[in-house]
Amino acid sequence: TAEFARARIAPGPRTPEEVATVLATSVVIPPAATWHRLAGAWRHRHAPAWREVAR
Repeated sequence: TAEFARARIAPGPRTPEEVATVLATSVVIPPAATWHRLAGAWRHRHAPAWREVAR
């Protein structure tokens, strides 16, 4: 199993599937995270503060 772990860490040639996964992830995740953050900010903009709700 040590060889397997070393192979996973060492940089080297990647399969087309690995390259496609990395590209898809790097293209999809950041805009989705940004949208999620902005949607939450817009949705909760007028919500009362937590301390006001807890009283």
